Amino acid sequence: MDIDWMTGITLFLIFVILGFWHYSGFFQEKTQTQDLTYVGEKILNSLLTQSYEVPVYYNSSSGSLETLSLTFSWPEGTKNSTRIFSGTTPLECNISGNKLYWTADTVKGENMFLMKFSKKPSNVLCNSDINTSNPNETVSWVMETENVFSLYKINQMLSTNYTDFKESLELSNDFQIVIINNTETFYGKTPSLSRNVYVSEKTGKTDEGSNTTIRVLVW
Repeated sequence: MDIDWMTGITLFLIFVILGFWHYSGFFQEKTQTQDLTYVGEKILNSLLTQSYEVPVYYNSSSGSLETLSLTFSWPEGTKNSTRIFSGTTPLECNISGNKLYWTADTVKGENMFLMKFSKKPSNVLCNSDINTSNPNETVSWVMETENVFSLYKINQMLSTNYTDFKESLELSNDFQIVIINNTETFYGKTPSLSRNVYVSEKTGKTDEGSNTTIRVLVW
């Protein structure tokens, strides 16, 4: 009877230990996966910037080559990157203070334009030599905002030493970044064959309007 009791206790303890070992390994692996996924997302987020689009409305009484203007308050750090479009065609423009000027072939009645800018270091893009006297004022509609890939941040990363970039994000894991557009550009280390590699990927537009996929491999 005592032997059966001891055997039962021993078997019970063995099952408890095996169960603990199994589930502790499971939760450890799950935690590691979450941590590595966080690393991938942190790298992707570091390459994003805010991009803005503002529809601009103008009602022309005649329709002709006209100089137009818009009084606007830009978010900080975005004014220099401003461009104005008619459809997909960029127009000659100029910025002075809080006014944007541009020339356009208008039609009689409603005319729509699209102003675009993003938060990035940039020389003034609207710097054309146009006549800004007696412009016709336009009206801006609701501004739309989205997160897009920043070509400036991507190029800055590619020109930065891997170790320095890794330290700037306070990361301890190794990683490789693959930038996919017309070609594939690789940055970072080659994935280890002896380690589990976790992948984060995002596809979207850059602040220049091109489609790009960025894949991050972390181990």
